[in-house]
Amino acid sequence: MGPKEAGLLYVRKERIAQVWPNIVSVGWNQDAFATTVASKKFELLGQRDDACLSAVGTAADFHAILGSENVEARTTELATALKEGLAKINRVKLVTPMDPKMSGGVVVAQVPDLDRAKTSALVNDLYEKYGVAGAATGGVRLAPHVYNTMVGIEQAIRGMRELLG
Repeated sequence: MGPKEAGLLYVRKERIAQVWPNIVSVGWNQDAFATTVASKKFELLGQRDDACLSAVGTAADFHAILGSENVEARTTELATALKEGLAKINRVKLVTPMDPKMSGGVVVAQVPDLDRAKTSALVNDLYEKYGVAGAATGGVRLAPHVYNTMVGIEQAIRGMRELLG
């Protein structure tokens, strides 16, 4: 779909309860679990990011140009470097297996002496001070992908090392 084309979703009434929206927002509530009224379940989008939605097709085309094998190889290369670097930091316990077949591009590292709030603060500091985005999900969750650089991986490792002293 191009940026000026609109999409229409049609769901048979008897299937509404089995189909779930990928975006929910203000107004979406428990009624959606049993509703057979599509508007109660699929039209509560709040402040939607239309530009992002419009870019999905372009991103898919770019992925096809790069090739799945190349995307996987680069993501594996970056994630492996990240895991190896984080594993060398004394306070860090790597949760993600080193074997790329067991982890893909998601890397989770825990700092056992940090509680949930301090882990969240660490993730926030990693972003604010080093420009490295992550999530405090099961530890410090970082997910390098094809659009990241090795310089970015090195920045994440340096940031973790410096923040943990």
